[in-house]
Amino acid sequence: YAFIGYEPGYDADPEDKAFSGEQGELLDKMIAAMGLNEQEYIILNIFEESARNFTAPAIETQVNRLKDFLSQVSPSVIILMGDEATSLLLKTKSPVANIHGVRNQLFGKPCIPTYHPKNLLRFIAAKKAAWADLKSALAILNRQPPTPTRK
Repeated sequence: YAFIGYEPGYDADPEDKAFSGEQGELLDKMIAAMGLNEQEYIILNIFEESARNFTAPAIETQVNRLKDFLSQVSPSVIILMGDEATSLLLKTKSPVANIHGVRNQLFGKPCIPTYHPKNLLRFIAAKKAAWADLKSALAILNRQPPTPTRK
C-alpha cells in the first residue's frame, strides 16, 4: 500500500517522515487499525517541500518522479490523502468529500482517495467515512481489518 499526501506541513521536520505531528500520529493509528505491518506500506508526499512556488513544468517533474518511484516499489494499492493530492494525481476538480472511497486507477494501480489526516483532526465526523475508505482499500486485496481485541 502507498499512502500519498501532497506536501509536508508547514511544521514538518525536513528529516522526518512524510506525515508528522498529530496528523502523522493519526495516520499511524489508521494504518495500525488496517492491520498492516511496516513491510506492507509506504508513506510519502508528491512534493518533498512546499509546492507553493512550483511552476507547471516543475509540478509535472515531481509527478513523474513519484510515478517512477512507485514503479520501483510497486504498491498493490494507492491511497490518496486529501484534496490536493487527489486533485493533482487524478486530474479532478471534485473534492474528496464527493469522491472518497471511489476506486480509481493511478499509474496502473487501484487507487482510493480519502480524507487527509489533518482534516480528520478538524472534522471528526469524517473519520467514519475515512475508515470505510481504508476498508475499501483492504478489500481490493481481499483483506479485512483485524478484529479489535477487548481489554
